[in-house]
Amino acid sequence: MEMEKKNVAIIILAIALIASGVGNIILVLEPEIAAPVGVRTVLFGNMYIAEDIDPQYAWDSASFDATMMIYEELWKNNLTAAAEGAEMNVYPLLSTNLGVYDVTGTELTVDLKQGVTFHDGAPFNAAAVKWSFDRLAFLQNVTGGEWWNMYPNRRLNSSSFYGIPTVVDSLYRWGDGTPIINRTEVVSTYVVKFVLNKPHGVFRALLTFPAACIMSPVSTPQFDYIDPTLAGVDPTGTIPNPVAGTGPMVLENIDTYEIRFSAFEDYHRARIGFDVLVHVKITDSDTRMLSVIANDVDIITDPFESYYDTMDADPDVTLLNTGTVESITSYMGINSLKYNVTWRNAFSYAFNYSAMIDGMKLGYAVRMVSPVPPGIKYHNDTLDYATYNLAMARQYMNDMRFGVGFTDQDWIDQTASAPFLTLNYTYNTGNPNREGIRDITIDNFAKIGVLVEDAGVTWEQYKDRFYNRRQVSHGWDSLELWWLGWIPDYNDPENFINPMFSNISSSNACQVNDPYLEVLMAAGIAETDEDLRKPLYNEMQRYIVEDLKSWVFGYHNKNYDCIHKNLRGWTGNPISYNDFYGTYWEGLLYEGEYGYGASEW
Repeated sequence: MEMEKKNVAIIILAIALIASGVGNIILVLEPEIAAPVGVRTVLFGNMYIAEDIDPQYAWDSASFDATMMIYEELWKNNLTAAAEGAEMNVYPLLSTNLGVYDVTGTELTVDLKQGVTFHDGAPFNAAAVKWSFDRLAFLQNVTGGEWWNMYPNRRLNSSSFYGIPTVVDSLYRWGDGTPIINRTEVVSTYVVKFVLNKPHGVFRALLTFPAACIMSPVSTPQFDYIDPTLAGVDPTGTIPNPVAGTGPMVLENIDTYEIRFSAFEDYHRARIGFDVLVHVKITDSDTRMLSVIANDVDIITDPFESYYDTMDADPDVTLLNTGTVESITSYMGINSLKYNVTWRNAFSYAFNYSAMIDGMKLGYAVRMVSPVPPGIKYHNDTLDYATYNLAMARQYMNDMRFGVGFTDQDWIDQTASAPFLTLNYTYNTGNPNREGIRDITIDNFAKIGVLVEDAGVTWEQYKDRFYNRRQVSHGWDSLELWWLGWIPDYNDPENFINPMFSNISSSNACQVNDPYLEVLMAAGIAETDEDLRKPLYNEMQRYIVEDLKSWVFGYHNKNYDCIHKNLRGWTGNPISYNDFYGTYWEGLLYEGEYGYGASEW
């Protein structure tokens, strides 16, 4: 592949391809997009591209990938440390420290970096920080200083994304609806203070989340979300670009099948090591896998295990083993309203985890043993988690007076003729991992007299159910068993527990409502002392894994990415943020003050 690409994406065309080692593949290819000649371009192939470009509204991983190249937070997770197997720490990015709390734990004062500008030339300072967090408060429909009084009729309904509360409502409020932040104060030009309504143990972690990005007061709309159709650089120069951050790249254009970024020349750290980044949408899974082999894109992340041998044998690509385990949790949810803990125990012990790890995942995954993944604060791997134990699963069935005295064949015959229970397994079709889990589940549960029916749906229909929208289904009530991956928003165990198990969460598809767990979750958020927080989260993990069993705990992928052989500096990381800062083409480098795309911190 030449560095000066002329063809960015692939032409829309259906091509029947027989590729060695991958069988018959139908490629659904995307539009041709011309890249400027002589420009060093990195093409990232992904199943989705950003649905939203406003960091205070975006709620999907593809949007996070886009906004993190444009905007920056006061501090950032150390993804390099995570990639090296250490627990992620936090380093100052737009600040010079991690802030100092007062004795009450409600006032956090932060010193800011000087000499930073936004893409539109506006200065970064404490006023811009206050402006950004005042905007967040406005979008939450809470008191936002003078804005709230000046524009009472322009308060937005912030509960519209997927029909559930948006990020600003979901993450920046207490469970009772009280905003976490009372107000943001300018102490001096480069010193800002956050005043909280009460101590919040997760607040520092929340400041690494994309919604805490600092936005330009000059370009960003104050009282509305950014309209993606207006985002990007207008070649005529007549329409201002509403997207302006301090990040390493400037948003150039958004189309149906691509998002294009260019290097920000006045970036406050070393200039990024290439000129253009393009997020290319390739929705078909097999097409995406083959696109990097065909040199139509330069990088894809999380390739399917069935392609590893083909990728590894290709001299033009590198199958990169990052040596880490992803912090994405992949598990099977169980509707806790429909199935009591005895049923849930039977399901957990009837599932063949080896068939999942060694068979379906070909050994490229590890067992999930806790709702808090490896690499995340307070992860506990000492729990008594369920293993495949058919005798124990059948004992739980016997406890409910099913199959007492049955032989192995009796269980199978019972399922075929008159199952003790029939339930659906819901997943989005076209996802090979979730289809593989379907097959394992159908086979395994038949051995305890339970018939599992295929309830595969489209991605939009799946989201309707998981987000409880009830537009084309009965939402959560439609779900009995389903497979889900949960990507962390920030490095705190609360992010993995409260959204999935709190009785007020819009992501609690299992419909868990456990009083003991509710008390623990509330205490874990409120506690700011790390020595006191850790035992709380240890107990939450133990209770969820050993007693509650609302999930069949699945796996974490071993972290592999596939990149062009000449692409350097890419850092895979457990939280699967696709951050291209530090990436460059070998032999085509920009020498910066701190090296080739390296961070100075």
